[in-house]
Parts: sequence; structure tokens; C-alpha cells
Amino acid sequence: MARGRRWAGGIAGVLLAVSTGGISTGPAALAAPAAAPTTALNGVGRAVAQALDSPSQRAWLLTEIEASPFVEHRVPLRPLLTAGRSAAPARAILDRAGLGAGEASTIAALPELELYLPIEAQRRAWRGEAGVDVAVRQPGGSYVIYSADGSSRAVPEHHNPGARITLTLAPSEIDYADSATALRGGALTGDAMLRPATPDGGTVSPLLCPGCPLPPPPPPPYGGDTSRHTQLYALYLVSDHDDPLGGTNEVEIHGVVNGRYNDCGRVTGIRAGYNYVIPLNYPNTTLARAVPLPGYYFGMGAYEDDDTACITKGADDYLGGLSGIALSQYGASFRTASPGQLGFAVRAVTPFE
Repeated sequence: MARGRRWAGGIAGVLLAVSTGGISTGPAALAAPAAAPTTALNGVGRAVAQALDSPSQRAWLLTEIEASPFVEHRVPLRPLLTAGRSAAPARAILDRAGLGAGEASTIAALPELELYLPIEAQRRAWRGEAGVDVAVRQPGGSYVIYSADGSSRAVPEHHNPGARITLTLAPSEIDYADSATALRGGALTGDAMLRPATPDGGTVSPLLCPGCPLPPPPPPPYGGDTSRHTQLYALYLVSDHDDPLGGTNEVEIHGVVNGRYNDCGRVTGIRAGYNYVIPLNYPNTTLARAVPLPGYYFGMGAYEDDDTACITKGADDYLGGLSGIALSQYGASFRTASPGQLGFAVRAVTPFE
């Protein structure tokens, strides 16, 4: 059973309904919706870069970044361009984007956007100085980088801009309306879910030991108790999967009980090498709308999300999947099968979403 989620621009409060996908336990993921209008998005990216040649425009953007309540100080650009079309900062971008008579409809057709400095050191260091590039993420995960002089160059997915101040403009990886995952310090962001550090202040020990057991193979897919649901309990990401221009990791897990009762959970701000524990009954962490009856099992597939929550696309990295988890194994630690990039645990809860 798929369920709908609501997306909203946090600043302008513009709501857009989207539907989430169902189970996906391998790289052959759910059918993706139509791709973002790449030409229009690239035009906006070039326009942002050119507009930032102006000191007043850089001061405006710095204010927006510092005031942003969202993870990594992301700025939801689309509502600023739609609701504030007549304001000077928006006009400085739109006038350079060359969208013509269809400007309003073209901007409205874009997905929710994020404009931000994904490299933490650059967020701390930039005080509005000139020399800012804008990297626009392309559908395959690469980037086109635009400079204030209008020049551009294509770079691969894992490009590191070094000391050059570089903003990322892309379809949003976060749901601005979901405070638990979108707001800095939200209950489902990485920083809020870290287990307490070791007494000596060292790094947190891994959730999984190298020899963690794998569950037995699943039987035919039947049987689920819908009086309880399956919730994500804990996770551990083995390696970072977002490139330098992509910021921290967003992890989504598609779960199913016996091929019938499925859902998708998602957490943001995840860094590799740490244990994260999910608070009980927090939104968007239900992985299946049932628990397995005796003799039946839960299965899952996980991705590092690069575009649109709980709808897998080509740029998303597959973290592995696992099936055959019995109710008696809920609360135990597991690691996904190849490529084995995620440690996780689930628990049974009273339905809450």
C-alpha cells in the first residue's frame, strides 16, 4: 500500500502533493516521474550565478542562507521565485533566466528546489565575497557549473571544487514540510539521532559487528499482522554516498511484509561511521504496514536518495537489501546484502501513521 506525502516550500508555504512509491528491494527501482525540466533548471542556475556578480544579490543570498532553518541551511528557491517575482532579488534572477512570456508557468513546473553551500567549511567561511559558482545537478548525477561571467563547464558526479565557493542548485532532497527530517536538529536528522559518544569522547562504536548474522531465506510471501507496523529502529551507514556538492546523505528504506504490506521510511543528514537511533513513533519511519506472522518475513531495500523522497531514480545509490527477517528477529542488528552499505534494525510498533 503506497501512501501520499506532502511537499511544501518552507518559506512561501507553497504545497505540492506527491505520491510515494512502494517496495523496492533492488536496483531495478520504482518507475520515476518525469524528469525535472533540465533546460529551465540550467537557465535558472546560470541566472543565479550571473546575478551573484552583484554585491547586493550576494548579501541577499547570504541572509537567506543564514536564516534558513533547514538542514545544511538549504534555501527553498522555487517559492522565492514564484511568490516574490516582483521583488528585486527574484527579478535579478528571473530577468537573466530568459524564460520569456512563459516565465510563471515554467517556474511553477519546476520541482521543489534547494540552493545551498553543501561543503560545511564554505558555509562557515563565506561572508558574501565575489567569485561564487553555481553547480546545477543533472539527471544522471553529474553537474554543470556556472560562473558569474556566464561561462559553464560540465564536471562529474564526485567533483570537488576545492576552495572555490560553490553553491548547489538541484531538485530538493528534503521534504520541507516534514520538520523531523527537514529542520536542523529535527528528530530524524543525523545530529539528533546520534547515539551518545563513548565516555572518552571517541567515535561511536559501529552498530554492526563484522560477523553479524544474516536471516534465513524467506518462504512464499503471505501473512501479516496489521495490528502492528514495522518501524525503522536504528541504522549505520558504511560509506558516504553523496559527493562534495551533494552534502550529507539522505537514506530511504523501502520495506515490505510478505509482498503485501509495504511503506517507505526516510532520514536525512546521515554521515558514514555513526550509529543512529530513530525515536519511537516518529513520522516517515514506517517501513511496512504490518509485522510478519509466524513463518513469514519482512524484507527491505535501501537507497541514498539524490532526488525526490521515496521515489527511486537513476542517480540514487543502492545500499543493498535484505529479506527473511522474522518478527522474533526485530530489534536485532542486520547488514544489507551486496553492496552491504547499510546496517539497520527494525521494531514492531502500534500503528502511528
